[in-house]
Amino acid sequence: MRRITITAQEDFHPMGLKSAPACCSYSCVMVSLLGLALILPMLFITTAIVKLDSIDNCIDGECYTRGRKMSPTDRADELVTGLLDVPVSVGRQLNEERTGVGGDAVVGEREETIDDLIAQVSELNDDSASVILKLRALVEVHEGKARMAKLQRALYRHFASKGVPKGLHCLSLRLTADYSTNPEANRPLAGPEEISRLTDNSLRHFVLLSDNVLATSVVVNSTVTNAKEPEKVVFHVVTDETTYSAMHAWFALFPPEPATIEVRGVHEMQWLTAAKAPVLDLMENSLALQKLNYGDRILEEAANDPPQVLAAKLQARSPKYISIMNHLRMYLPEVFPELDRIIFLDDDVVVQKDLTGLWEMDMRGKVNAGVETCRGADRFALSKQFRSYFNFSNPLIAEHFAPETCAWAFGLNVFDLKRWRESNITETYHHWQKQNMMLNMTLWRLGTLPPALIAFYGHTLPLDHSWHMLGLGYQPDSSIEVIKSSAVIHYNGPAKPWLDMAFTDFRSYWTRWVDYGNEFVHQCNIFQMR
Repeated sequence: MRRITITAQEDFHPMGLKSAPACCSYSCVMVSLLGLALILPMLFITTAIVKLDSIDNCIDGECYTRGRKMSPTDRADELVTGLLDVPVSVGRQLNEERTGVGGDAVVGEREETIDDLIAQVSELNDDSASVILKLRALVEVHEGKARMAKLQRALYRHFASKGVPKGLHCLSLRLTADYSTNPEANRPLAGPEEISRLTDNSLRHFVLLSDNVLATSVVVNSTVTNAKEPEKVVFHVVTDETTYSAMHAWFALFPPEPATIEVRGVHEMQWLTAAKAPVLDLMENSLALQKLNYGDRILEEAANDPPQVLAAKLQARSPKYISIMNHLRMYLPEVFPELDRIIFLDDDVVVQKDLTGLWEMDMRGKVNAGVETCRGADRFALSKQFRSYFNFSNPLIAEHFAPETCAWAFGLNVFDLKRWRESNITETYHHWQKQNMMLNMTLWRLGTLPPALIAFYGHTLPLDHSWHMLGLGYQPDSSIEVIKSSAVIHYNGPAKPWLDMAFTDFRSYWTRWVDYGNEFVHQCNIFQMR
């Protein structure tokens, strides 16, 4: 700057102005630099603290990455990439804080897809908080849709697996009608010379409890065909009163020669009363409890249940788990008082090899021989321990059993009925069923297997897995090589081989034992499915 001096002399003239000397000396520059050296670090530290705090609270301010301010599109891309790592509830909580009422004032209209949202963000240049809130809302919408789809899938699979196909229903009706009109259909299955074979302990006795005529025929045919000495095979089929006539007519018209077979109805068992079978009283109370706990309210509460819980509740309502046919397997010593040893088969199995080895095996003092389900590559069928069935938060269970105890499966079992009668297995079964009823069914939820695991605790001999392959009704990833090498394959699970929902790759191992040329099968339009 220049200093101008104006004097008040009489002879003043404008051209008489003089410039002042410069005031900007080296000392002034040094003082300025020293001042900046003190001020700038303080400004830098203050700015850094503010920016670091803004990064920790990115939702409330601007987001920075590697020192660069991100555009709305950049922020959306990064949030989409890491979206699954951020809890959905954070967005809802922030929205409530910003609006004060938890509404959609910030979120606005919810886009249908991520692409739509990114396009909108690019056009409107929304701030980061709005982007995050919109993403949270979008995720919540689609999570809800996915969850409802899973619940619907569980419902549909449940009803599809528990229904009776039209062809099987027709088959039962036609056989029942033939039983009433055709003398050949209601003739005795075992003649006078064969009656003694039904109680001959030197023969190989197989027991089957079923109300499915076609499935029973597959089990019987596959067992007899693969037996090295089929003339020594004796089948004992137990069914309910509704199916008895049809089951009898089928095996009367198409006997599995040279094996012997008998069909018995539950209604014929005069000993099966509440006095000798306390489970009948428990069943009546159990039905009332299940209706209370898993009745019509199950659909109202479905939206609040995980799909696995819903599937378990639906399964608990299945007639299979409240049927006397399901409980009757725990009364086999009473059903067959003259027999010492039997091989028990479910009606959803196929026998592929001779089972003489099981009949002749050393039981080592055990009552039951079955395949354990806690060791194996199949995570659906071979990952079952006691924790899979019991509520270990209940002290009554926790005090008596260990959660890592290995479970075993029904489906192929060797039972030493003689030793069973000498034990307290059936009484133990009744005791624990009663305990579960008294505690409002909180010890376990499903069927007879959990109390059977308790009743046979310490009385079970593990079988080699080559005897019994499980899981063909649960998932389609079972090994074809293992299927071919197994003595018995088991379609346990909802995808039964006689249903449309069966897995295509596994169905042929079952259908090969069905005679689709049979007149009754053909009349009921039961065709081989692919």
